[in-house]
Amino acid sequence: MPTPRFHQRAREDVEELWLFIAQEDIAAADRYLDELEERAHTYAMHPDIGQIEPDIAERLERAMGLEFPVDITIRSFLHRNHRCYYIPDDEGIYILRVIDMRREQDRATRNVTYCDWRQCDRI
Repeated sequence: MPTPRFHQRAREDVEELWLFIAQEDIAAADRYLDELEERAHTYAMHPDIGQIEPDIAERLERAMGLEFPVDITIRSFLHRNHRCYYIPDDEGIYILRVIDMRREQDRATRNVTYCDWRQCDRI
């Protein structure tokens, strides 16, 4: 069954998101992440429905110190105020970042820690 997997930086994004929401309401933070994970599973089942993001691909490559294969397409989906950037693959999707769209997108694609894009974990 296709699954969403998360790059280390995407897991950190999700943790920061939960901590921010939990300051006001822990149950709301749990619900928000449950909904995000449910949406990620939908995109893992149908990875080609996400928006193609050619500009962000180049920026993430530079920020992560990686060179994606030529045939890699980075896509995204929106969950409320957060855009999830992912790579479709044989196992589902590999989520690179979960970015608050109220933040400056350029800032969010800098200083990403290097990690082989194929090395990931589930939340």
